[in-house]
Amino acid sequence: MDPAIGFWEFVRLCLQTATQTTWTQLKWDTDTLIYGAACLVVGYLIFSRVRGRKDAKIRASEDFYLILAPSIVLAVGLFLFNCVRSPLLVYRAEQEKVRQANARWKDVDDEKKAISAELERERDKSQPKLVGEINFYGVGTVPEFGSKTGIVVSATISNLGAPTIAKVWTLLVILPDGRQMTPLREMIPKTIVFYTHRGPRRFYQQDALYNKTLTPIPTGGAESGILLFVAPAGTTTQDIFQPGTKIVLGFYDVANKPYSCSHTSTGVQSEFQYVPGTRPPN
Repeated sequence: MDPAIGFWEFVRLCLQTATQTTWTQLKWDTDTLIYGAACLVVGYLIFSRVRGRKDAKIRASEDFYLILAPSIVLAVGLFLFNCVRSPLLVYRAEQEKVRQANARWKDVDDEKKAISAELERERDKSQPKLVGEINFYGVGTVPEFGSKTGIVVSATISNLGAPTIAKVWTLLVILPDGRQMTPLREMIPKTIVFYTHRGPRRFYQQDALYNKTLTPIPTGGAESGILLFVAPAGTTTQDIFQPGTKIVLGFYDVANKPYSCSHTSTGVQSEFQYVPGTRPPN
């Protein structure tokens, strides 16, 4: 109901509601009232004509009113009763309008959300959507790097969107005390030997992830490979593998949209694992 409605407008609305409710309860409509009134008048006239005498006309009138009176009393009684309860009826009617309006708004909102979700799905299909995962990483030395500490990272890049390449690989190392370092990425030669506390491990250029992902990764596809980085001078294995150290691998798709994945060290350097799609370290 309009919150600015006036008193007399409210009274009119209550009377209108009471009248409509009474008619509905009596099963009256306009045609029924017209036909009923016409039949009563015609019946009264015929009855009076047939009787003919004055006293008979009086009796006919009395019979007519006695027949009509109960209906009038019932109708008036129902109308007065409905007048008393009309504010409640008006309130219920307005509440029903509000409920229906809310239901329509909910339907519209649900339809809008469904359309938005469908558009989002279609947009996702037309846009790259890369997901990175660090399989393992190791810290050691590479003779070619001299005394600098090397970091080898094995990662898998999956594509849930449109085909795309992955490029511009970076590594960020965040130490537990908040210090950060950015190791430099190195090209992987045909074969490279990586020395850790577990002994030497051999990696191969054919597994270089930066080369594999220059060919677009198809929708639903993935590429696994390795990356090699060199930490700043003075960085030790203990610095990078202390508990709480976090390494963040960053990369970009063909539209230069950035992505990243990370791994937090537990303080234990596990054995290098075999990752499907790459040659096992040996």
